[in-house]
Amino acid sequence: MELGIPLFLAAVSVGTSAVSAVLGLGGGLILQVVLSLFLPFRDLIPVHGVIQLGSNFFRGMVLWRFLKWPLLMECFFGSLLGGVFARTFLIRISEVHFGFFMGGFILFILWVPFPKMKIELPGKFFILFVVNTFLSCLVGATGPFVAPFFLRENLKKEEIVANEAIAQGVTHLVKVVVFLSASFEIKNYSAFLLVMIGAGFLGTLIGKRFLHSLPEHFFRILFRGVVSVLALRMLVLSLLKVL
Repeated sequence: MELGIPLFLAAVSVGTSAVSAVLGLGGGLILQVVLSLFLPFRDLIPVHGVIQLGSNFFRGMVLWRFLKWPLLMECFFGSLLGGVFARTFLIRISEVHFGFFMGGFILFILWVPFPKMKIELPGKFFILFVVNTFLSCLVGATGPFVAPFFLRENLKKEEIVANEAIAQGVTHLVKVVVFLSASFEIKNYSAFLLVMIGAGFLGTLIGKRFLHSLPEHFFRILFRGVVSVLALRMLVLSLLKVL
């Protein structure tokens, strides 16, 4: 890469990490779209996963007082099982299929309505993250998919951001391991990834300052709005590729 491209992407990483620190999601999707302009499609998902792994875990640790460990344990074990399923499936598909899965996922999160009531199901976050990790290995960013479940858990804004960050961080960790086992060459991106992760840390610190000053009611409205806008954006991008 020319020097200007990593510098530009580092600035994007700062901005998107700040967005995620304030809203709980959104930054990962924006970053993935931007990275797709510069990276080979097959490398996009694992490279994005490594960057988001660092950003999510750092965001969760900054807000560690708000973590809900029973919820996170469900997410952890669900992610492990989802990764096993994804690894089995991944070896049977070619690069050409990734675009198909991305388009299908966009249509799902946009048109399939989530239940409006709080779901009271034993082990629901275990089941959610089996599905989430499997999907993440195929489509990358899955923030809009899991966001409504955290939003309906009667959590404060800091608890939503912290717990979704760690849960998604585990998903990214499992995803990276899956791709490494499928011969992804991470060393080709080692210097670039260090710069991007460092930029993500900076963005998280910037975003954290705004999170505590954001009114709870406004946060929830903004959170829902971001889910809708990003889903619409992903649909438009998918349709443009087809046309």
